[in-house]
Amino acid sequence: MCGIAGIVHLKELADDPRVQRMLDAIRHRGPDDQGLWRSSSKKAVLGHCRLSILDLSSSGHQPIISSDGNTILVFNGEIYNYRELKEKHFPNDVNFRSTGDSELLFRMWERFGEDCLSELRGMFAFAVWDDRAETLTLARDPCGIKPLYYSQIEGELIFASELKAFKALNPKWPVDYESMGLFLKWGSIPSPKTAYQGIHALPSGSLLRYRNGRLQAPETFWNYTDVLLEASKKSPSILSRQDAVEWVRETTLESVRAHLVSDEPVGAFLSGGIDSSAIVSLMRAAGQNSIGTFCMGFEDEDLNESHHAQVVADQFETQHVCRVLTKDAFLSSLDGFFTSLDQPTLDGLNTYTVSQFAHEQGYKVVTSGIGGDELFGGYRRDFIDLPKLHSRLNMAGAPGRYMLRKGIQAGLRTGALPAHWARVDAYLDGKPDLNRCLDMGRGIYSSSEVEKVFSDASSGAQAASYCADQYLPELPSNLNARDSVSRFLLSRYLGSQLLRDSDNFSMAFSLELRTPLVDSVLYEQLAHIRNQEWYLQGEIGKSLLVDAIGDLPHSITHRKKCGFTPPFGTWLQTNSFELQSGLLSEDYFQSVVTQYKGGRIPWSRVWMLIVLDRFLRC
Repeated sequence: MCGIAGIVHLKELADDPRVQRMLDAIRHRGPDDQGLWRSSSKKAVLGHCRLSILDLSSSGHQPIISSDGNTILVFNGEIYNYRELKEKHFPNDVNFRSTGDSELLFRMWERFGEDCLSELRGMFAFAVWDDRAETLTLARDPCGIKPLYYSQIEGELIFASELKAFKALNPKWPVDYESMGLFLKWGSIPSPKTAYQGIHALPSGSLLRYRNGRLQAPETFWNYTDVLLEASKKSPSILSRQDAVEWVRETTLESVRAHLVSDEPVGAFLSGGIDSSAIVSLMRAAGQNSIGTFCMGFEDEDLNESHHAQVVADQFETQHVCRVLTKDAFLSSLDGFFTSLDQPTLDGLNTYTVSQFAHEQGYKVVTSGIGGDELFGGYRRDFIDLPKLHSRLNMAGAPGRYMLRKGIQAGLRTGALPAHWARVDAYLDGKPDLNRCLDMGRGIYSSSEVEKVFSDASSGAQAASYCADQYLPELPSNLNARDSVSRFLLSRYLGSQLLRDSDNFSMAFSLELRTPLVDSVLYEQLAHIRNQEWYLQGEIGKSLLVDAIGDLPHSITHRKKCGFTPPFGTWLQTNSFELQSGLLSEDYFQSVVTQYKGGRIPWSRVWMLIVLDRFLRC
């Protein structure tokens, strides 16, 4: 796990000091080593900062340069099947200088070029420079676990693992207010948009070429929709639910085993929920005898779930440590949290706090249960309630939707309905697609509210000018509802929020976070389960996963689902937060705080404005 950065300038000389500034800004991603390379033509500079996980020796140094000096690679991430690939393609090669995955990736690229991408299992973002062809190629892993950003401006291409690297080049890099509006709508900024003008996120499962001064459109090499559609064309190979249970057990265990490849100890985040508990169980089954597990607790017993994590830790005999997050500790950590922000986000505080804790315990690698809900149907609202609503609204037809919309509008005018019903009104004013229905369920601020957030009217208008539909994934009509929801969540909530936050806030503490339930090979294997009802059947949520794991405590599998929720209700009620950026409307902010204290809106709407204000302050 590392950080990468670079500049290609085909008309003028690239600048080493500028790339060095970029590396310095993301040094937290790789404090163990650093490397900088400039092409013989002096048109390209590539940089790398290293967090040593595989092959801890100096042989893992990057950039990696071919013997003829033509091909150069900088790589961030892990290739979990690198040993198998080495045995398959280079069984008798004695010229490898290292025992890690970076050199294997480099050799694969030299031999197969972009065709090697189909064989890689892992999380990665890398850049390859071809000096003779003067071509830069960027690539990002299928699920978008590792970030990669780029910008073409004033005749040069700039790329990096974090937006902070771009800010190091220009502290006044202009904010994209349309992206701020999208953040207020969803709680995160959807790819390929970013918080700054002219900087784009490379889409997951794609590659990008910069050749002869021209930036080509990203090319997709892996797409979850294609995986699902291709599987639907084949005859079912799993014919009973018991077969499905055994298949899930086999494939998830294989994924966890792959994610344990490391020359450093691998710990685990353990919240006491089904997903993180399942990962710990599978780590044991995969043969890891010593597992350090980490969780956060709270003084407020109504929200403190650390005792559930302790139950799991006791059953699987982990070296478990828990930190109680007090109000004072939370408030004192906020400056660090806001400083670590790469983009505004509703989530991330949980990852920030537990990553700091794991780092202080000496760990460099941990697993997380992220992705289980999106894969195994853990969100009832998304997988059951909203598809039912979508179906009923379609049955009601245009007249029924029109009458419902009129009623909602009347309720909003009189104050009988809270402001978030404006999202339902916006959904009804358009084509009633399933992805728009799911988007409605995930929305937070409506466009009319977004416009009021900013103190400057033109900024508010720009923020509210977004067209959300263009950032929704296409859901083919021949996908069943369960697959459609899973695809939507992978693209929006998981892809543009949870995974991005997990990378951002774990790497803030030089901690590599691995996600065995977010894995392209696992997705391809589970696509063989064609009876999607098996995912949603059973007396508990995610029963297919629970039955596949087989040994989770009953108190864990049958308790009410609850995410990581600090006692914001008390802390926001009793602590005064003042706006600091000067860019948000004080009157609107106070009105939101008043609505929250009156019990009309959730704490998240206040927290989002605080996060946005602190981000814009920087």
